[in-house]
Amino acid sequence: MVLVPAYNPDDMLIRLVDELIDQGCASIVIVDDGSEPSCHPIFDELDNYNAVHVCRHATNHGKGAALKTGLSYIQQYPITPRGVITADADGQHLLKDIRKLAETATRKPDEVLLGCREFGRKTPFRSLLGNRITAYLMAFTHGIKLADTQTGLRYLPSCLIPELLPLSGERYEFELQCLIAANNFGYSINQIPVSSVYIDDNASSHFSPIADSIRIYSILLRFGGSSVLCFGIDILLFSLIFWSGGDAMLATISARIISGVVNFGINKSLVFSQRDSANALREALQYLALWLILMLISGTIVTAASQRATILVVLIKILVDISLFLVSYYMQSRFVFATKRRPARHH
Repeated sequence: MVLVPAYNPDDMLIRLVDELIDQGCASIVIVDDGSEPSCHPIFDELDNYNAVHVCRHATNHGKGAALKTGLSYIQQYPITPRGVITADADGQHLLKDIRKLAETATRKPDEVLLGCREFGRKTPFRSLLGNRITAYLMAFTHGIKLADTQTGLRYLPSCLIPELLPLSGERYEFELQCLIAANNFGYSINQIPVSSVYIDDNASSHFSPIADSIRIYSILLRFGGSSVLCFGIDILLFSLIFWSGGDAMLATISARIISGVVNFGINKSLVFSQRDSANALREALQYLALWLILMLISGTIVTAASQRATILVVLIKILVDISLFLVSYYMQSRFVFATKRRPARHH
């Protein structure tokens, strides 16, 4: 089954659908994401195809919302397909590459497959730069190393769909959320080389370099924001307690208890998107163990420093806790909130 989100498409969408049907594709879901009235005849024509079902949004909600609508429809399909291939409507994905993903999916039906483009001299600068930055941040923040994080050509196993529908994001950031969720739930992510097609320097893309980039990077940098907030709470409380006459260890413990509770709640629900209550006890215990170890390390170093350089103790604590930030992130992303689930297997 093929899913195509579409916003203000041209005749290339009809051409793609015709090619897919000629190659034997029996089920195609098109989502009209609130396109302009001038595009309605295209969707009306496609809706007359026996192999095509058109879902419609009254207004434009974004690519992520369109994908969710399509996935939700497919989930309720009378005969659940083994998986879904998503493709863009603007002619960037060639039929041969869609076939390549489909053929690979027959051998690896329970893995996530990405059609990864080669980025050469003809790649538009905004596409090249955005993809490089996102790929670097994905590797750094989630340990997911991909050459093309923003490709719209993907194969998703049907057993993954229920995990994707509750994810946040209505626009391009949803596609990034899908990759992070697939990794968290234990799915293998494989990259399949495909052609790089940019028509008129990618002028047809509805990607907003500023607004959509902010949405995407905010997902990858949420841990940093959470840590900065709780770091500020921690330093403020430590300073108040220490300069009010408390010793360094007492100040460290008291401040860390309050900031730790706030940090756990934010990281569980917003940063790592783990809302499954069945894992809450395990996550809380692992977080508590990590929290205690890092607190003792910080408290021991700061206490020793306070006996020699009282005036600089707050500065020393800031430097120590910044150093422990990377350790905390690595442990939380890999162990505490990495809820691995074995994908359901098809027989």
